[in-house]
Amino acid sequence: MANIQPITSTTHAAIKIKNNPHLLQSKNSHMTPVIIHEFATAAQEFPVVFIKDPDTGQFRAIALLGLNPNQNLFIKNGEWQAQYIPEALTIYPFVLSNDTNNNDSLLLCLDADSSLVNEQEGAALFDEKGQQMPWLAEKGEQLVSLVEKNQLTEMFIKALTDNDLLKPQTLTIQTPQGKDYSLNGLYVIDQQQLDQLDDPSYSVLRQRGFIAPIYASLMSMQRVKFLAAMQE
Repeated sequence: MANIQPITSTTHAAIKIKNNPHLLQSKNSHMTPVIIHEFATAAQEFPVVFIKDPDTGQFRAIALLGLNPNQNLFIKNGEWQAQYIPEALTIYPFVLSNDTNNNDSLLLCLDADSSLVNEQEGAALFDEKGQQMPWLAEKGEQLVSLVEKNQLTEMFIKALTDNDLLKPQTLTIQTPQGKDYSLNGLYVIDQQQLDQLDDPSYSVLRQRGFIAPIYASLMSMQRVKFLAAMQE
């Protein structure tokens, strides 16, 4: 479990964050969240599909990074290989958490157990006067922006489910070496259902700017073969 701590100048005065250009926190993750704003770009490199939380029933949009759990095919020899970096990966080890003393506020926090968090190497969180460094303030703004973008992504997913446009899909893949893989628990956009939408329903999706990300996700399924080709 992550050790999430609100960032304060008292507790974290000496803390530094190591540079993380190769996103090594994702090396054991076969998926990462993506937001609607990223679909068009992310779809050029990753399959963009959906998963469903078995407890809440809530859908999430994700980029598929590997064919097996704990596998990221886009990290080779300790280096990130894809040209695009999903925004959710760039904010680590920072998160926003609800302020228990004020339900309307969010706190900038970090995962204190992250290997990037230390006192010897990297960028300091605070200066010698205990003032927050500008780069950390920018990171907080990025997180707030990401939360807002995620709200639009949730609206997009709700529009998909309201129109029955998500269907469960088991991906059966054969690598060039002849090995078969089956990925369960994924949901994809139902092309047939999309084609059968009545004009008013389709028009609403278009007016809300949802048609482009829908087709980006559909086109991204071609990247499944690319993942198979990457599998050793």
